[in-house]
Amino acid sequence: MSICTVKCETLPPAEAKRLPREVGGIKLGRLAVAKELQRKGVGKILVIAAMRKCAEVFDQAGGIGLFVDAKDHAAKKYYEQFGFVPLPPDELQLFLPLQTIRVVVEN
Repeated sequence: MSICTVKCETLPPAEAKRLPREVGGIKLGRLAVAKELQRKGVGKILVIAAMRKCAEVFDQAGGIGLFVDAKDHAAKKYYEQFGFVPLPPDELQLFLPLQTIRVVVEN
């Protein structure tokens, strides 16, 4: 995970309309699970841990959400199950708003 800056025009309109021109977020690097551990919930644990860490950082420093560049359409579909949304024009660039993160980590 790393801190990033995003231009608001790349965000969904509902998010962008209330924000300044550039905002801070966190970028999630490539997430990978060893083949023998796939389909056992390890990836889900890692994504939720990343969401929790984002919420902590945003409580201290501010930010609007978590960003990830999906490797391919299968990875895109995987991230979408957590609430990530594509950022046009590149549908493999995904965004998870802070409000969604809070819902997940508070449950």
